[in-house]
Amino acid sequence: MSSPPSSPPAARPPPKKVFRHEMKAAGQPSAGSPFVKGFTRVTGRAAFVTGATGFVGLNLVDALLHAGWAVYALHRPGSRRARLLRELPSAAGAAGARLHLVEGDLATDGAADLQRLLPPAAAPLLEVVYHLVHLDEAGAEHAHPARLLTQPGFTPEGGAEHRRLNLRAMRVAVAAAASWGAQRLVYCSSWSAYGRQPPGTEVHERTPARADEPLRGGVGCCGRGEPVPYFQSKAECEALLRASLGQPLREAGGAALRGGVIVQPCTILGRFGEAGWCRLFGLLREAGGSGAIPGLPGRSSFVDVQDLADAMVAAARAGEGRGEAYVVGGTNAPALEMQREMAALVGVPPPRKATPAAVLLALARWNESLLHVPWLRCLRIKPRQIGPPWLVWGKLTQDQSARSKAAQAVLGYRLRPLHETLRRNYEWLERREQAQQRAPPAASGGERATLLRTQQS
Repeated sequence: MSSPPSSPPAARPPPKKVFRHEMKAAGQPSAGSPFVKGFTRVTGRAAFVTGATGFVGLNLVDALLHAGWAVYALHRPGSRRARLLRELPSAAGAAGARLHLVEGDLATDGAADLQRLLPPAAAPLLEVVYHLVHLDEAGAEHAHPARLLTQPGFTPEGGAEHRRLNLRAMRVAVAAAASWGAQRLVYCSSWSAYGRQPPGTEVHERTPARADEPLRGGVGCCGRGEPVPYFQSKAECEALLRASLGQPLREAGGAALRGGVIVQPCTILGRFGEAGWCRLFGLLREAGGSGAIPGLPGRSSFVDVQDLADAMVAAARAGEGRGEAYVVGGTNAPALEMQREMAALVGVPPPRKATPAAVLLALARWNESLLHVPWLRCLRIKPRQIGPPWLVWGKLTQDQSARSKAAQAVLGYRLRPLHETLRRNYEWLERREQAQQRAPPAASGGERATLLRTQQS
């Protein structure tokens, strides 16, 4: 895979930005207001969003509605999360009429199926397609039943299928955007498309890609040093988008994709965050002061999902739309600092020190080798807190930061302090948990989900 192209030229700096809660306090933006927080209030234009009920998707739909867009939000048939779209703050009142829920499944639907979901009268108004879907069916279907902590795309089981499904979904989204005549497709990728970088690397748009680099040293006698499927999938989808620009597509009746932008967020936290890094809140509470959660080594770049959503709204019109990428990082900080901030919010003692990366990876390899020997699984060490080697090597022990100057200059992105990002995430988790505890018992037996506690396998 070729390296991402150079950063786009710097644009004229926009006016001073404010966060959304500050805009509400000041009564902004009003109809016809100028460019504020990276997006313009628009009328008569529509956006199509895949993955609308996901972590980033819900925040993006809310930001689009807030900016005046009409939104066609794709969700799976029968999705219980679809109601969250109607409950978004920006969907209240008259703005709710601009939100259109459409049912489809990119795991099985073809380009023609997706194209039929948009009403013919809406196609001339469609300006941008946002592709946020990242399918994890392969991981769920093929995952080893004895794994207690994992993440789709970070295990060898179903790795090839994981990549195939997501590349197919990207191909379907590209064809639909081309057939509808959308001005551009904005793809929410990840800085994972650059792979696991050497310690101390500052990731930016010109960083050489290492997504195909295998897990060094393998996993002992019971595994191979395979690349991380999630990294490869993100890089392959980016390459497909760039290769499709300006090319007649058979699946789109000969139409070509007019424009494309790739947004590469780093470690995402915030509202609607229940999985991934946001899960650490629950793991810390579950562990209490027992020391069961190891202190994480290395550094990362932490971005608030609502700030990411605002940058993605801006990406509908900002920049050249020729396949350029924008790394969207946040506060660059040690992972242990994140854990300490989280522990203070949860009210439990934090990990005292970071566990060396080599130790965590050795434990992960030990656990992986025992996973395949049923009578020896009891010898695994902290399997609920230490994931598979690909997750430990690829994410939990990464030591890299991010440079987001292009996103700041072109998309109006603004960094938020880490403590504020974590506080907002935790307060949302608390509100959701309180709401669920007040809700009537589910028909399936009355068991309520608890977001701040992890599920027991």
